[in-house]
Amino acid sequence: MQGPVYVLDQHPARPPSFQSQPAYHLVGGLAIA
Repeated sequence: MQGPVYVLDQHPARPPSFQSQPAYHLVGGLAIA
């Protein structure tokens, strides 16, 4: 289960999960900001 935590750990612009799940990128971006 790769959620926002995975995105935060791998940066929101790198992991394939970002391209597959834009929602995770949004969550990760908000969390980072």
